[in-house]
Amino acid sequence: RTEGEVGGGATLPGLAARILASLDSVMRTSQPDVVVVQGDTSSALLGALSAFYWKVPVAHVEAGLRTGRRYNPFPEEMHRRLITALATLHFSPTSLNAWNVLGEMAPAAAAAAVL
Repeated sequence: RTEGEVGGGATLPGLAARILASLDSVMRTSQPDVVVVQGDTSSALLGALSAFYWKVPVAHVEAGLRTGRRYNPFPEEMHRRLITALATLHFSPTSLNAWNVLGEMAPAAAAAAVL
């Protein structure tokens, strides 16, 4: 596999474009009150991004996991950081994870870190 390839010749940008386009039609037809994303996968990030574009609150399950190394694991570590910026509610598995989220949030953000 070459850098950025996710299998079958697909690339991360190509995968992201397809997922985001698919989620746009889902958001249009379902009009959710909240979008829940779990983990740090590309689909979780793109679910959060799609919800943001539609001005729908995002709840992130498994929030705050960090290695402190943006490329390890790749691309999951960056997905984690970006989802934190997009989410309104953060459900962290440990108190350390909750502190990671709180340390990255803007002051006065309408968000909660929950254990």
